[in-house]
Amino acid sequence: MSRIVYFYGNEEEVKALVHGFSFYYNVNYEQGKNSWKIEIVSPKKVSEILNGMPNKVKKAMYQMLKPKFASSASSGRKKINLPSKEELQAERQSLSVAQLAKKYNCSVTTINRRLGLIKKKG
Repeated sequence: MSRIVYFYGNEEEVKALVHGFSFYYNVNYEQGKNSWKIEIVSPKKVSEILNGMPNKVKKAMYQMLKPKFASSASSGRKKINLPSKEELQAERQSLSVAQLAKKYNCSVTTINRRLGLIKKKG
């Protein structure tokens, strides 16, 4: 993916432009007759971009992005709100375990555990 840009300006301006491009791309440049030829060779990998950043900027980015990827509220399984064991046993008189599981949107195993019919592993 090589692209060429022609720039008409002095050497100081072209170096500033190449510096800007070189943050995200691997860049070559050379002076022509009336212009500068800037070749954008390839995009840099994310690791190359991060390695070129000062540690202070990396830490700031990490602190800004951390909540979006490491939210403790969204990790783990959802909490299953079931009534007490006594209330479940009372409902069990009229409903099957499968019907109770469907009613409370959980598995049959969860109902059986809450009723004390099976024990947790471990």
